[in-house]
Order: sequence, then C-alpha cells, then structure tokens
Amino acid sequence: MKTDIKYLFLRLSLIVFAICLIAFIIAVLLQKNAALDRIILTQSKQLSLIGNAFIYNVQPDSVTRADAAKLNQQVKNFRLNLKIANYYKFKVVQIENTHTKVVYDEQNPESIGKDFDLWKEMNEARQTNRQTFHLEQKKGQTIYTLIQPIQIQNTLSNRLILINCDLNQFKKNNFQDLKFHTLGVFGIWLLLELFLFLFLKPIDYTVSYFRESFKRLKEGKTILEPETGLKYFQEEYHLLKEASRKFVQIEEAKLDRTEEQKQIKEFLRIVTAAAEGDFTVQASVTADALGALSDSFNLMINDLSDLIRDVKKAASQVADSTQNILSNIEDMARGAVDQASQTENISRLAQEMNELIVDTSKSAQQSAKAAQEAREVAEKGQQVVKKAIEGMHNIR
Repeated sequence: MKTDIKYLFLRLSLIVFAICLIAFIIAVLLQKNAALDRIILTQSKQLSLIGNAFIYNVQPDSVTRADAAKLNQQVKNFRLNLKIANYYKFKVVQIENTHTKVVYDEQNPESIGKDFDLWKEMNEARQTNRQTFHLEQKKGQTIYTLIQPIQIQNTLSNRLILINCDLNQFKKNNFQDLKFHTLGVFGIWLLLELFLFLFLKPIDYTVSYFRESFKRLKEGKTILEPETGLKYFQEEYHLLKEASRKFVQIEEAKLDRTEEQKQIKEFLRIVTAAAEGDFTVQASVTADALGALSDSFNLMINDLSDLIRDVKKAASQVADSTQNILSNIEDMARGAVDQASQTENISRLAQEMNELIVDTSKSAQQSAKAAQEAREVAEKGQQVVKKAIEGMHNIR
C-alpha cells in the first residue's frame, strides 16, 4: 500500500480496535449484570422459600412478642430443622413512625435496640402483606434482603422479618467468560482487519492508478488501461480517458502554437532584416497559412531585388549623363566668365554715358531755364511793343 493508504489503514485499524475494546468492555459489563440478574432471580426464589418456611414453622405471635433471646433460639431451631445455610442471616425490626428499631440481629447482636433504616420496601411489604426485596452495596458486599411481613389473624404486625445474604459469594470465577469474550473480540477484530485490508486494497490500486494517470497526463502521455478493478471505477475510467484525450489535444495545440510562434518570430526576423536593406534573406515556406505568407514575401523580395538592380542600372546611366552635363556646364561657365568681363566693360561705358547724360540733362535744364527767362523777357517786350503801338494809335 501507498503511504497515505497505509496511514488510512492504520487510523481505521485503531478505530476498529477502539470499537472492539468498547464492545469488549460493554460485553463484560453486560455479562456481569446478566450474571447478577441470574443470581438475584435464584436467590429471590430461595429467600422467598426460606421466609415462607420461617412463618410456617415459627408461630407469628411468638415472633411479635418474643425478645431477642427467644428469637435467637427460634432461629437456631429453624436452621437445624431445615438445614439453612449459614450465609443466610436473620434480622427482626419493628417499624416506629419514620424509622425502625432492631429487635433481633443474628449477624450483629450489638445492634439490637438501635435504630435502623426505614426502606420503602418495608412500607410496601407491610401495606400489601407481600414479600419484597431490597438490594444495596455495602462495604464491598452486595446485600440482598427479603422483607417478610407478619400477619396475625388478618392483622399485620409492625414487626418485619429480614433475611439477607451476600450475593458476591454466589458469583462464579469469570475468568473463563472473560477469556471467551477476549478471544471473541480478538477474532472479530482480526476479521474486521482482514475485511478492512481487502476493502482498502482495491482503493489503494485505484488511487495508485489515478495518480499514475494524472502524472502521465502532466507529461502529455496517454493513460494506461487498468489491469484490474475496472468494474469498481468504470465510469471514472471513461471520464479520465476522455480527459486524457482532450488533454492530449490541448498539448498538441500548445505545441502547434509554440511552433507557430517560433515561425512567426523567424519570419519577423527576416522581415526586419529586409526592412534594414538585406534583400538576400528568404523565409521558410511551410504548408500552413504562414507558409503562404512566406512564399508571397519571398516573391516580393525577389521583385524588389530586380527593381533595385534596375534602379542601380538607371542610376549608373544618370551618373554618366550627369558627368556630360557637368562638362558642358564647365564650358558654359568659362564662356560666362568671358561674357561677364565684356559685360563689365559695357557697364563701365554705360556708366560713363550715364554721367554724360546727367551732365547734358543739367545743361539742358539750364538752357531751358534760360529760354524760359528769354521767353518771359520776350513776352514782356511784346507787351511793351503792344502798348507802344497802342500809344501810337492813340497819338494819331
């Protein structure tokens, strides 16, 4: 058995042992009580016979009137005549209100004249005129007492005859009974232990099987067919088998996802390399959707490579054309330098001409001013002449 099942077996064994021990104690107590009941029944009959015989052989009126000495003689004669065993002891008491007084006591003569208990069985015997019995434990003894009422001419006396004995002396040696009970309880305990072992054995196998099955499930393996005991957990086995199938599917899906993630990471690495300008990379082509994407990516990379080659070729041609243009530009630059020199001379001549024009303009302005002044003088002279002519006409 496994450790946990052994622990369970040990605990259940202790519980079974405790139950058997309790059952043993109860059986012993019941045996003692049953033995005591049998003794009480036997002694009840015996004491009843002795009480009836005492009333029959001893005159009741003599008992009610006799003192202790006479009662002692009557008891001795009664013992001799009927051969009463010495373990039966006689006592006569007289009821006085709430207690009784000892009139005669064969066993303890010193108690004569002293007060004694008033048992409820005493009142019952006196009121019903029937024998009653009283049982009490006293100083390690089990005292069983017959209470015999005394009736004289249909009148109950206030005296009672008590005949008692110690029941312990009738008890047999219970060693044989104790031995029998011990062997019986031990046998029952062994049978229960065997039953417990046979009961826990398939449980132990079942627990071991399920433990191994769960271990295999964690490792991603399928469960094994149980060797024995399938009838005890057939439904659980089918459930576990279905769980195993689903678990394997989940593990396979995890592996597929792991492989896909690995392919995606590799694809991203290739795409990153291509983005950085490395068009020599190629993605792995698989049969899944990512493989189709990788194939398309490879086609795109090939097209880009061709395009880049064309661009490089065109760039080379542009570079050649640019070189020719630069040569022409240099020639044009040299012509432009010569033209700039000529332009500078022309500019200088134009500046000189401009200065001449400015001087001419100033002279023209001065001439215009002089002409304006001459015109004004001419106009004034014309007015003077006109006035002179008018004056001349006036003179005529």
